[in-house]
Amino acid sequence: MTQHIYYKLQHRFFDSLVAFTASIASLGIVLPAQANGNLSGYSPSDYLTLTGNPKISGIEFRFFPKNILSALVNNTCPSGVVFEEYPI
Repeated sequence: MTQHIYYKLQHRFFDSLVAFTASIASLGIVLPAQANGNLSGYSPSDYLTLTGNPKISGIEFRFFPKNILSALVNNTCPSGVVFEEYPI
């Protein structure tokens, strides 16, 4: 596993990355909530996976939406976005 951490002051795309990960994470919660009624939020150990093509990149990225969404709920920006890289 390789860890990548992206920060606002170091990465120009940080705001777009936060928007993208928050959007994906929100869909991951809202669709099951709509289908099943009330649903609790993400726990710190819950992660979402962005999987590449095994024949091209051979990797997947995992990110943990709890920290990102918790910051946004508190009307702040997350301090960083962490991606874990795994081979597939």
